[in-house]
Amino acid sequence: MTVFGADRLTADGHDEAVAALRDRLRGLPDDAALPYRPEHGGDFDGDLVLRPDLAPGLAGLGVHLREDSA
Repeated sequence: MTVFGADRLTADGHDEAVAALRDRLRGLPDDAALPYRPEHGGDFDGDLVLRPDLAPGLAGLGVHLREDSA
């Protein structure tokens, strides 16, 4: 879970983030695993940089999710 702007949260934003984290933690036993690319599965080079052909023109954390596991 990522809380963007965590250093600038308002009191309401903090409460929302806490509630979202609680929900996420409660769901861990039953939720499906996030489909992240394995480190040594061929998607990353020797410096652990994602191969550019796998997410051309994209950036951010989402590029590390496998598309084939939806």
